[in-house]
Amino acid sequence: GRDGTGRRRRVTLADFVLFWGSLPSVFGYYLYLKFGHLTHHANHGSHEGQRTDGDSDRAAVDATLAAAFASPAPTFEDGDVLFTSHRMQMRGKAGPEVAVGSRTAVVSVSRAAFGLWTAGRPLRNALVYTSSFLFERAMLQCNDAVVALTGRNAFFPNKPPDFHAACAAYCRAALLVRAALYAAGGWRAWLFLYLSESLWCLPPHPACAMFVTNHGSGEGRDREAGGDGGGCVPTSSTYAGRWYAALTLGTNYHTEHHDFPAVPFHRLGELRAAAPEFYRGGATATADGGGAARPYEGDNLFDVVRRAFAEPQFYSCMDAGVIGGPLAEV
Repeated sequence: GRDGTGRRRRVTLADFVLFWGSLPSVFGYYLYLKFGHLTHHANHGSHEGQRTDGDSDRAAVDATLAAAFASPAPTFEDGDVLFTSHRMQMRGKAGPEVAVGSRTAVVSVSRAAFGLWTAGRPLRNALVYTSSFLFERAMLQCNDAVVALTGRNAFFPNKPPDFHAACAAYCRAALLVRAALYAAGGWRAWLFLYLSESLWCLPPHPACAMFVTNHGSGEGRDREAGGDGGGCVPTSSTYAGRWYAALTLGTNYHTEHHDFPAVPFHRLGELRAAAPEFYRGGATATADGGGAARPYEGDNLFDVVRRAFAEPQFYSCMDAGVIGGPLAEV
């Protein structure tokens, strides 16, 4: 219970596993999981006093990129904006803001690079995305050293002391582990770690198709079937067969994950198979020789990536009304 030691032990053990299980790392994914993932589920796409999940019982929050850096809240309003800002259209202000003399200026690698994208030119856009993504990941390692020395993450100046303490502790541990790797394997060990954490997010890696499309502005099931309703859907899954699900560890079932976040990733495929009519492609389920229905698994990964870089969508229905309502004018 809350007044006993059992809950405290469970929380402490979970945080211990999350902290050390995420190492070695050049990115600090632990900080996203600790401070940004669960709030992302609650707030993704919210902006300017508007929710995109249709839940009128909860107040809308400012979950824009600027808010992620400027908010005094103990967690990120939506941790995913830190990733999607490289590759999607977004509403609201960018961030972070830094003081330049008596003024402030936005210093955002991701949004500056996204401003170089050209509609209809997927190869160019993919190259810009790859460059900005790899550059930012490299700079984050430099920032880790600063945080480890100063005990504060200057990109989040308004966060409470506990946030900065967690950042500093993780950066110090990550630097020690990286130093041990460097001592054991030299620069090649560091390079392998850097690339292994980054390349799966970039084309032409197959997992990139899932990563760059999991929070767009999709059409509801009724619109997909030719109807008028369904509104905008702020999550998307990539259906490319059993081996693709194994490659992505089940994260390709992203809509299913948001519908049932307590279901383990390796069971999401079973969930969709049990109710394919509720998910994209379910209406086109085919029958095998024995008559058993199988959900759609025909996504072409090349086409998925090409479309994502040719005509980037708004992140998580930021350009739409609430779920179930008409699509808004952009």
